[in-house]
Amino acid sequence: MGNLPAELPLRAAPGSPLALPEGGTATHGVDGLTVVDAEVLAEYEHPHFGRWPAITTRRHGAGHVTCVGTVPGRGTARALAEWLSSAPSSGWGTLPASVTVTTGNCPDGRRAHVVHDWSWQEAAVRAPGDLTDVLDGSVIPVGTSVGLGAWDVRVFVTS
Repeated sequence: MGNLPAELPLRAAPGSPLALPEGGTATHGVDGLTVVDAEVLAEYEHPHFGRWPAITTRRHGAGHVTCVGTVPGRGTARALAEWLSSAPSSGWGTLPASVTVTTGNCPDGRRAHVVHDWSWQEAAVRAPGDLTDVLDGSVIPVGTSVGLGAWDVRVFVTS
């Protein structure tokens, strides 16, 4: 592992299905990933760290296992998230630039939605369906504006 004092440029590996944006970066650190039977998706643009891949993936069953050897910069993280979830499944639609949503399945079959505002400004999103706030139990009907404070996180489940 190497520490990065500044962002390090990344490039897509030849033939990579990952569409890195112009200016995609690695931040904070570099892991020295060793590839045995994985596909390299992204590489560091650096005379020393360039010998190791930044992001790799390997098919497994119907999916794939992906390893990220850095903290991706915002553009890289967005490209990686879009590639990892090529088919949208949460229904959240267009979000403010500072907001992310992570959606997953609960053991009881409901969907859980973790909504983050990663900025100093308040933000709002529209509920994609009827939701229940897991902290206070309030029901948020489909289409309702959901407010987020600065650096806020809210957790909902489908009603």
